[in-house]
Amino acid sequence: MAITNLTGIEDTLALILECAGDLARIESTLLPALRKLCDHAPSNGESSSRSGPSSSRSQAPAVSDAVLCQPVQGNVDPLSVLDPAVHSIGMLYILVARATHSAGSVENGTLLLPHITAFVQRFSPPQVHLAGDKVAQLAATFSALGDQVTNPESALQLLQALASRFLTRSESITALHPMLAYQYLKTARYAEAATMLIDLPLIDADTSITPLVHSDILQYFYYAALIYIKLDRLHDAIDALETCISSPAVAVSAIHMDAYKKLVLVQLLADGKVSPVPQYTPQVITRAWKQMGSPGQTPYNTFASAYARGDDKGLDAARRIAEERKDVFEKDRNMGLVRRCLALLTQRRVQKLGEVYSALSLNQIAQKIGAQGDDVVQGVYADVQDIVRKGWIYATLSPPRGASGAVNGDWVVHFDSFGGDSFTSTSSISLLEDKIRTAKQWQALLQERDRQIQKSPAYLTRGLKIRDARTAGADAYAEGDEFHAFDDADY
Repeated sequence: MAITNLTGIEDTLALILECAGDLARIESTLLPALRKLCDHAPSNGESSSRSGPSSSRSQAPAVSDAVLCQPVQGNVDPLSVLDPAVHSIGMLYILVARATHSAGSVENGTLLLPHITAFVQRFSPPQVHLAGDKVAQLAATFSALGDQVTNPESALQLLQALASRFLTRSESITALHPMLAYQYLKTARYAEAATMLIDLPLIDADTSITPLVHSDILQYFYYAALIYIKLDRLHDAIDALETCISSPAVAVSAIHMDAYKKLVLVQLLADGKVSPVPQYTPQVITRAWKQMGSPGQTPYNTFASAYARGDDKGLDAARRIAEERKDVFEKDRNMGLVRRCLALLTQRRVQKLGEVYSALSLNQIAQKIGAQGDDVVQGVYADVQDIVRKGWIYATLSPPRGASGAVNGDWVVHFDSFGGDSFTSTSSISLLEDKIRTAKQWQALLQERDRQIQKSPAYLTRGLKIRDARTAGADAYAEGDEFHAFDDADY
């Protein structure tokens, strides 16, 4: 069947009105015609700046796409005769073209934003699901228009409304996820981001909803980690950063290295030491980090090694490295994390004492960590309370035998190396039961996903290829299995 050749806004609008809400005609006639109209590479010399996630989707469109920005005869705006609930696909294509062409104009953005708002509130999900790529392009313009016309909060609200009506599976990452995470960061709505987005479990990347590129995955987990850091949920930030750097990759990107640097500092902040990255981290990433960590090239590994020692020399070295390489940390925008690590040096030293001694008085602790000042005892007492609250150590504080009254330097801190909990308390049992319920839910979800995959044409085709390869011999089998490696790296 021949694809209709659209040449201007009049015949485009006529076809949109003719197809109306007929999903079959939209899929067979209107959508192919619109794709043909817009399916041309940008002219030479066109480029786009990258100020946020997936900004490449909002780059300057093809020259043929400009016809969608024109008025019809009588200078009538075609958007004024379209109903977002009926003509969703046609309106979506026109909005994307206009939003992209009007990216630098405050006046045009002001006129366009009400149409975008009406579309987001009323579009037909079955229609727009046929053009997930255009939905992602439209979403990529929200940030720029929000900055120019109103404010980032309004852009976030618009993006939230779009995602709530467009996304059908909360467990699948899409191109909208990094955009949402970026807007939450931009508006400093960290708690809301955790509740509405990043705490929701993800188990796959679904390209049937929106197109995905590898950077979408990296950006989402990177921004999620930054949000968790703001919320002081450091171990969640570590998980997100590890997911970022361990995602399948065939080349190293800047975001990999930025995530790796933050991972080192957040691990120091959370645990006082650096832990190995997951074993499934691509070798190209770990190799690049090792090369980057050679002497004289980066202060991160040297700072981490000195900090993790926990003795006087190590902590003095950590302070010195932080000062001498301040320019590097500031350039990477990591100086805040470095300062937070340094602020915990005293508490880290108390933590180290708890690993060696069974009991020490507050005076003895102050002497061993070199604390000085008029309120040194109260300072040590506050540090002990704080690290117990954080779970770094398990300890109890009691006055010496026969003494009473206010806390003073003679009070004794009793360190408990066994964790202080026999795991038979009500809270421990409740926590364990909750984890078991969560594990069962994940098991059921993954089993259902396995069944879906095993019924998919791609899986069955691959199974037939492997069976044929095994029949042909080991060499043929090895050749047929190369598909898996390529498929994993291609989002």
